[in-house]
Amino acid sequence: MSVRPALVVEWEDKIVVASLAGEIDLAHAESLQRSILNAAVGQPSGVVLEMLDVTYLDSAGVRLLFLTHRELERRRIPLVAVLPRMPVVRRILALAEVPTVVPVKDTRAEAITHIKLDKAATAAAQLQHALDSRVLIEQAKGILAERHGLSVEDAFERMRGLARRTRRTVREIADGVVNGSLDVPA
Repeated sequence: MSVRPALVVEWEDKIVVASLAGEIDLAHAESLQRSILNAAVGQPSGVVLEMLDVTYLDSAGVRLLFLTHRELERRRIPLVAVLPRMPVVRRILALAEVPTVVPVKDTRAEAITHIKLDKAATAAAQLQHALDSRVLIEQAKGILAERHGLSVEDAFERMRGLARRTRRTVREIADGVVNGSLDVPA
């Protein structure tokens, strides 16, 4: 009979830090996973699974990592693991190719920084996409206004109407206008 592993959950900068200690085996993996997922309520920026004090890990523990990652990914919450320097645990996780699915860091601080940088990069990419879309739409409004003698407001309304009728985005319509593959009827 194995000893129940310890789980301590803390919040740090809107990130859940779940620290595991002891032996993670079949007898406890499922309840640990439930506890970790229950801690990730309220849409945290991410979850750090700190395993620095894990002394034993069997296949159920490896499965816990994969299943937790899958569920958090479904919720759009990143998971980062902090692994012990113990060669046995690291080797088990490396053989199971955990680092190809779950980012692995050496310290809690590195894991938290990874999540923050990942969130910032995602936000920057979203902002860039929005800016690119806006520029494209403005270009298309100008082209249509010039081509059909419309105001830019009317040009936009025509693009929006066509987008609704064809179940496309205004950006898709604007792209077609700018690249010459589409004309919005007057």
